[in-house]
Amino acid sequence: MKNFLLTTKKTYPKAVAFLITALILFGYSIKTDAQDCTIVYGSYPCPSSTEVCATTKVNGVFGSNISWTTPEFKLNCQTTIPGQQYSFVMEFDLPASQTACWTYNRAARIGQNNLRLWQSTGTGNPFFIPPMQYIQTPAIINMVLINPQNRAISWTLSLINASNNTIWTNTIPTASSGTFTMNIPNTVEPGSYYLKYEFSGNGNNSIEVDRLYHNAFFVDLACGGGINFTVSSNKQPGDFFPIGQETIVYTATHTPLNGTSSTLSCSFNVKVNGISSASLSSQPTSCGHNNGSLTISATSSSPYPVWLYSFDDGSNWKSFIPGVAITGLQAGLYDVKVKDNSIGCEYLDDLSVTIANTPDTEKPVISNVPTNIKLNNEQGLCSAAANWTEPNATDNCSVTSFTSTHTSGSVFQVGVTTVTYTAKDAAGNEQTASFTVTVTDNENPTITPPADVTVSADAGLCSASG
Repeated sequence: MKNFLLTTKKTYPKAVAFLITALILFGYSIKTDAQDCTIVYGSYPCPSSTEVCATTKVNGVFGSNISWTTPEFKLNCQTTIPGQQYSFVMEFDLPASQTACWTYNRAARIGQNNLRLWQSTGTGNPFFIPPMQYIQTPAIINMVLINPQNRAISWTLSLINASNNTIWTNTIPTASSGTFTMNIPNTVEPGSYYLKYEFSGNGNNSIEVDRLYHNAFFVDLACGGGINFTVSSNKQPGDFFPIGQETIVYTATHTPLNGTSSTLSCSFNVKVNGISSASLSSQPTSCGHNNGSLTISATSSSPYPVWLYSFDDGSNWKSFIPGVAITGLQAGLYDVKVKDNSIGCEYLDDLSVTIANTPDTEKPVISNVPTNIKLNNEQGLCSAAANWTEPNATDNCSVTSFTSTHTSGSVFQVGVTTVTYTAKDAAGNEQTASFTVTVTDNENPTITPPADVTVSADAGLCSASG
């Protein structure tokens, strides 16, 4: 029995019993929803499509947590029924076989009328749990209870998250029939929860739940059967959306006891722009010069990206082409920001790379070194002058000095003399090259005899002395 019973049973039980019997005998129905109702928007229409940049990274995926004002659906009925302004209405008057995803303990449907508590199936306190719903806090949860014997019981409402943790709970006592309300405060984060309705105290199976109504959105689209009025959505405010576009659909469904289900849907798009990947590579400097380079690779959600980079935390931006080196850089650490200016989004991860200064270990090269020189002494001298074409020295960086022990045109004494050239670069690398100059004395000695001498023989001798 629905609201007519609730408004009369409390103070006029005998009259109510008589009236109910009379109505049943004459074939009248006292259900309040057996009438034409249409689904209409409330104060909040369907949200507009939105487009944002990725702002966070979840499990290695770039995206953004996006919120919106949920659309408001309600019933517009020919005759006002309790809860018609709410997005979830359960009257327990549709076939129980249509109800999926509900949990019952010591609670059972009574044909097509109400949910009876303190039944034999189960243990402990009676409770039931509807499917998971998205609750926007603060929220008002309404329950219509039939307690014909005015037994002293308590109703406990608990919010349970997907990890089966109780987030919030509250209990109110009652010893009567009526509409009872729980207020979930805004200190509870909006989100997807199971609502657990639990009952305790001096109850028996005369106590029934007649109706539930509150604002909520079904999270599991397959769990809306057997409920008079529901609103479902494939996404909820605050959900994480990866880079890309997704269509959000809200569908309100009204299923009357006598009639065909009707629906009203609205949809809007959520688009998350962003740079899905970016990386850096570098080439070192050489010879201490500013000749290092840095290459940026990047991928954007935009089909026509306009790429910019910054080395100074975004104060100055310069254009680049992915895969093409940025040259003329000195050695050091570079923190790089990357932006696609076509969508106004920056890459979220930190990018840094070090351009190394490659040590110069390469020796200079001395080329055109003369072959060994052989020559004779100059006439009348024990030496000779040797001439040759001077060699040259080159280096991958620069030659800082190029010296030799002798130069072309130097005079070399008879014998073998080694001529050595030495080249050095700025890093201290040294290279030497040498050849020999051999001077041979091929001139014969010269003998000069004295003048003829005439002398007389010594007396008495056949010879002369002196």
